[in-house]
Amino acid sequence: MHAPRPLLSRRAGPLSGTVRVPGDKSISHRALMFGGLAIGETRITGLLEGEDVLATAAAMRAMGATVTRDGVGRGALPASASAASPSPMRRW
Repeated sequence: MHAPRPLLSRRAGPLSGTVRVPGDKSISHRALMFGGLAIGETRITGLLEGEDVLATAAAMRAMGATVTRDGVGRGALPASASAASPSPMRRW
């Protein structure tokens, strides 16, 4: 039996683009959290508006993010220039 070969990774450039995923609870939580860490504006569509997802949005606000709602299931998270600082966030 051979030892597993180590995986190598190389630094990549910044990501840019659009990802469309179906709205569900775990993805909605992650979208809010990743949007708060992102640089630039993050728009979220199809956000599941369950009580616990709304609590996650409130937690992001408590950490300094600005979260606004553009309509049911729509919004944006304009993030700060540094992922180390709280980002303004708009949500659905």
